[in-house]
Amino acid sequence: MIVVCHLGTALDSSVVGQAFQVGVQLFLFISGYLYSNVKIENMKKWANKRFLRICIPCYIFISYALLISFILNKTTDYRMLILAMLNLQGYHHVFAFLPYLEQISGTAHLWFITVIFICYVVMTTIKSIETKIALTKNFVMVFLLLFLIITFCLGILGIRLDYILIYMLGYFYARYRDEKLSLSKVKVFLCIIVALVLRVLMKQYCDVHGDNNLYLYVVIPFSYNLLAFGLFKLFELLNVYISSFWNISLLRTPVLYLDALSFYVYIVHYQFIDSPFSLIHLTNNLVLNISLIIALTITSAIVLKYISEKAIKLINGDCTD
Repeated sequence: MIVVCHLGTALDSSVVGQAFQVGVQLFLFISGYLYSNVKIENMKKWANKRFLRICIPCYIFISYALLISFILNKTTDYRMLILAMLNLQGYHHVFAFLPYLEQISGTAHLWFITVIFICYVVMTTIKSIETKIALTKNFVMVFLLLFLIITFCLGILGIRLDYILIYMLGYFYARYRDEKLSLSKVKVFLCIIVALVLRVLMKQYCDVHGDNNLYLYVVIPFSYNLLAFGLFKLFELLNVYISSFWNISLLRTPVLYLDALSFYVYIVHYQFIDSPFSLIHLTNNLVLNISLIIALTITSAIVLKYISEKAIKLINGDCTD
């Protein structure tokens, strides 16, 4: 969804770009959902494993992007390098009121790494609390409602907590999903429709009166969060049909392979869409251009995955294949 979002934006199709941008919120909801019932025995060991798994590929790619920028004589704000090494390159997406620093060429999409690490901190904090006290459903519902109100208020000031909100919604939804939280198909589609209508109405208003914090950091995030939840519920409803195909090995094998490659695809794809090697307008044949982008993205992802795994083994002191 993120790759399609960036392709749509590069092709000046705001409808495609904005529609598929919900992939960010959908990922955060699913991530929170999956970690909800995972028992982390050793928090330090888990954090170290997560850091290596996420950051090493990013550091390798950022090093490559810096080298390319140097060769092409592109201006680089080295303050961003420091922020990237600290996983703070996405600071502006959380604290939108702070001055924006130009990202290292080809790495603007890595802002998401900052957000996911913040969500991990929140998740591990919740798990630490749960080891001491049992969180009842009523307590969680009140907590989420208060957090929603705080998110709205701070959003008007340019502080975005909506990423954390959708992550926590996924986390607690998985915990209490069997306690009368099921939704009918009508309600699921209603969630999706309300989210889309709200977004369109506010966009029409801001097209006339100009963008404002209420629209950018409250309405848009809220509509995306609602849409992400609606899509997740839709996938749940369809799962009974989708799961029947899972036993087909010809389908399962490539899906599992692409799943293992997906994070690396996310890291490398943007350079071929935006910079420094944008291929979106390479020829007059759009299908050929997109095919080249996909082929080079997958090839680069395979290479990055291989190098990253070797680097992680080396860091862990495992030199064997």
